[in-house]
Amino acid sequence: MKAHARTLDPATFIELKRCLETPAPAQTEFEFVCGIFEEYVEIPIAAPETFYAQLRENLQKMIDEFGPYAFSADFGLEKYHLSDLLTFLLDTTQFAFSLKKRKGHGILYAFSHVMLRRNWINTLPDPLLPNILIPKLERFGILNKIQSIIKSPEPLHYNRVEDIGMGHSVYLTTITSRQGQEQSFVVKQESLPNQEFYTNLLTMLKWPTFISRHFVDSATGCGIEISTYLGNKSLKEAYNSESDFPNWLETELAQHAALGGAFGRGDRHFENYMITNNHLFPVDISFLFSSDNETWDSKYIAAGTYEFNFLYRFWNTPALFKQKLSQFFDTYANTLHTLASHKAMLKEAIFTYYKNHDPAQKFAFLDDRLSNIESYTATQKKNHINAFCNMLVRRYDKQLLQKLYKTVPEIVSQNPILKMYALADSDKPSALFLVEDHTTPVIETIRELAVIHLMEKSQLTTDLETLHTQQQTLKTLI
Repeated sequence: MKAHARTLDPATFIELKRCLETPAPAQTEFEFVCGIFEEYVEIPIAAPETFYAQLRENLQKMIDEFGPYAFSADFGLEKYHLSDLLTFLLDTTQFAFSLKKRKGHGILYAFSHVMLRRNWINTLPDPLLPNILIPKLERFGILNKIQSIIKSPEPLHYNRVEDIGMGHSVYLTTITSRQGQEQSFVVKQESLPNQEFYTNLLTMLKWPTFISRHFVDSATGCGIEISTYLGNKSLKEAYNSESDFPNWLETELAQHAALGGAFGRGDRHFENYMITNNHLFPVDISFLFSSDNETWDSKYIAAGTYEFNFLYRFWNTPALFKQKLSQFFDTYANTLHTLASHKAMLKEAIFTYYKNHDPAQKFAFLDDRLSNIESYTATQKKNHINAFCNMLVRRYDKQLLQKLYKTVPEIVSQNPILKMYALADSDKPSALFLVEDHTTPVIETIRELAVIHLMEKSQLTTDLETLHTQQQTLKTLI
């Protein structure tokens, strides 16, 4: 049975906020706050003063800890206020708790932002956590949908729910049958059925795949995506690992790069691939058939976070790098030829899944990339190598910025863009993503500060000359 939508009226919300902000709360404040949560979250509260203290501490801790990582509202990644937290807790119509990030302006978040956002939810005091999250899920009848996906003949119940999302909530939902069997699914809001289409595409190609289903809620019109949980090992962990780069991963990276190119799949960074049972699985498939996808390929490769960037592991061994480069694009072209041989099947799938979303245009996108595979592969190879050349310099400038942030953090923090990149690229393979789109001279500022605080100008000049020589050598492989 679906849960009813619950929201606080404005006057009650203002009074709740006042009670939690008052410096010296009285018994009436304790009882008012507890009464709201007993009614809206449906939990019994035996000790109002204790509950009040725990709740207030939890909310203030989130506000205080997130604050130093936030920026001004004008910049586009804001701090949280008490009203933001209370709205998520008490409004079942707010499915996800998101970073207050302005979209489309090159504003990046860091893993520290993710963990603070996520951990606030996952460490809510018992019994708040399940009573907050489950009604948000049941507003869309998630249990019944999971039951239909796995064709369970018996009722299911929630075991636990936690937030595993990055910039916004994505829920790892573990359910249990009457016999005690557990299964875990990922539940998120998603407007289009792109991931369901893509996982079925993998099935048609006989590639490793997983269950993903897309539903549109009839009452709200919201799209909901439910998919198999694939574990917690992303491609980022594999990239950071010191272990060998297995042959199967080399092959599947090139295959998925080609598939992503043919279908215009964007946002293919390392955290949007999971590794399970020695296979690569694409997740969070939000962008398909993007007209400027090849441009975005180059932007991501220049930032060091796409399939092709795994070849950086071989960069210091020129002969091996050249061999791996050739293998990558041989597999890339072979994959496109495989797709071309199934063009009729792919057309039928596109017209089935996107019958109300301009399927003819989408198939034309695919057909254009499969009509002259040799030319398309050669163009992609050239674009990938040029972007890789940019990545070599980006990595260098990123390292300078990371050293500056450790050496003179107060100076870096005075520049919000430098602080953003210092946080976003910390302990990650990414390097200054979308730096070319900023109007301020980010690279020049990093180098100027490096000369002041880290190194002699002659050393910077020598380093850049070495990188330029490496770039020219790499471009001979086009």
